[in-house]
Amino acid sequence: MPFPLGREKYTIKGKHSETLTPRKDGDYIKMEIEIYETLEEIRKQIKKCEGKHKQQIAYSSYHDSLTQVCFGCKKVRTNMKL
Repeated sequence: MPFPLGREKYTIKGKHSETLTPRKDGDYIKMEIEIYETLEEIRKQIKKCEGKHKQQIAYSSYHDSLTQVCFGCKKVRTNMKL
């Protein structure tokens, strides 16, 4: 099932917004997106979730950005400008 385009909402500077992420069974997980200014702010959030929640972390050397997808918090945290 493809990602439902047009249903994403984004805000800047750590404010929350909603997006829907597809799962294997076609159902969706409601995720919030938090956009931060620095890598250090995201690293602090990663350490808070470490050992408590399942999470996926990605770093882009091209964009110099860090992204965390935390399935426990149901949040995507990044410093990439959208």
